Amino acid sequence: MDVIREIKTIKNKELTINLPDDFLNKKVEIIIFPLLEKRKITDNKKASFFKFVEENQFKLPSDYKFVREELYDR
Repeated sequence: MDVIREIKTIKNKELTINLPDDFLNKKVEIIIFPLLEKRKITDNKKASFFKFVEENQFKLPSDYKFVREELYDR
């Protein structure tokens, strides 16, 4: 199957696509939708992670002791 994919910036209400000769006398399906831009990963992602951790932390009771064996009993 022949596929043509082009990404263009639309500057007016017309769009011209040059097709190869194999497409002559064939039916084609044309689908146009806005391109979803990928978000750039930045240091802001690290900062938002630490903000999430800070907002969602909780304090354990002072007498709390983690006992691994209790996990195996469950």
